[in-house]
Amino acid sequence: MSYSELWNKFKEVRVHYRESKKTCDEFIIFLRDKSELDRSYARGLEKLALSTFFELGKGTLDPCLSSLKQRLIEYISLCKTLANQFHTDLALNLRQLLVHQDLLIKDKRDQGKKLVQEREKLIKIAQRAKEKYIKSCKESEACAQSKSRFEIAYKQEEELSKAYQVSIENANAFAAPFREAMDKILSTYQIHEEERMKLLKESLARMVEYEKTFFKCLEYTLDALALPIESFNPSVDLKKWVDDTYIESVIEEIVFEPFHHNMEFDRFLVELKSSHQGDIVKKIIDKCWKGEVIDFDQRCQFSQTIAEPEGKKAWIAFLNEKRNQGQFKIPTETFVIIGELLHDVLTSMLNSSAYNCASQCIILSQTFYYENEGQKNYLQNEVIDHAFWKQEDVWKTIITEAIDHEIKKCNEYCKDIMQNDEDSHERLGEVVVSQLSSYAHIMESFHVPEHEIQQILNTFVKNYNLPDDILITFMA
Repeated sequence: MSYSELWNKFKEVRVHYRESKKTCDEFIIFLRDKSELDRSYARGLEKLALSTFFELGKGTLDPCLSSLKQRLIEYISLCKTLANQFHTDLALNLRQLLVHQDLLIKDKRDQGKKLVQEREKLIKIAQRAKEKYIKSCKESEACAQSKSRFEIAYKQEEELSKAYQVSIENANAFAAPFREAMDKILSTYQIHEEERMKLLKESLARMVEYEKTFFKCLEYTLDALALPIESFNPSVDLKKWVDDTYIESVIEEIVFEPFHHNMEFDRFLVELKSSHQGDIVKKIIDKCWKGEVIDFDQRCQFSQTIAEPEGKKAWIAFLNEKRNQGQFKIPTETFVIIGELLHDVLTSMLNSSAYNCASQCIILSQTFYYENEGQKNYLQNEVIDHAFWKQEDVWKTIITEAIDHEIKKCNEYCKDIMQNDEDSHERLGEVVVSQLSSYAHIMESFHVPEHEIQQILNTFVKNYNLPDDILITFMA
């Protein structure tokens, strides 16, 4: 049975045609997506081929990596070939057929619609003529008892009967040319359908064949890797490296070399340790470093102790002792307590307007920490919002002391290389700039507002006759 038998189902034929064509359209989209996927994969493999991993081969590993890279390049070529086959040989051919068919079927579709509309029109005319004729006949019967009315009704009946017969003749006369024209149109639809399905089947078969060829070539490529990998001998490479590296030597014992403080420092530390204030501070610090929580009485003793200058010095001295011993890590249980004690020290300095220990507090707050899941949390975070750091005079005093200290060191150690006043002035400028740059970042880390930092630094820029635009460098 052919499409010509469906002369009265033209609408269904057109719906089926669209659905069939949609199947091919979706298959084309599938082929293009698959092609783009293969191209994308090839681009990814090209990036892998540029890996420095292939440059690290030594000894028996070198030919193995070279072969691996060569196989990778072949794999890239296979992916690109497969992508081109899917796009050009399959998707493009099928798309060309659909475009060609669309151009041909348009006129046939329009002709078919007109034929169907014309036939339906003739049938409707005949139907209406029939209805009028039947109605006229019934009216004639109703007028049979009245001669005058009957004659009029009967005459109208005869006219409608002729019109009814003419409409039937017209409809029947159109049937033959309608079937003949529809046969040609439906034949075109059938030919297109057969061409599409045939090419779709061929494309599916070729797609499978392309994939089979791809995997066969890939299998061959991978099989070619077996011999180079087998030739890789780690034992031989390791023995060669050991032989090339080995130099006969003897393990020397490491001897502890203590740092010798100057006599003034040793004297101060001995006095501090022997003093009552030093004893209180040392016990509290040692207890915290063991992870033991201090009680209320010890906290009160500490507050009273640091109220005196010697107490603050003891605090700084014993924390520096921990720093010199490399004991930077504070137990988690007492980290907050150390932070609170440092907070108390800063408060006592703020109330007394004595800032001589401030720079040491900065150093120590950025030295000690506790660890949480591998992350270091420094003591600075516990005191970063203290009112002490919001005082402009505090930072001016700290920076002044730092500059004076560095100038003193410079004069002591660099006097032999400074030939004249110009060298001395240049060296002084370098010292000042270095300190200002360092403390600009330190103030920023203590959340000092940017405009206050600029104001503080500007004071020193003017005092030391530095260029005005150097502030930009500090704030960078």
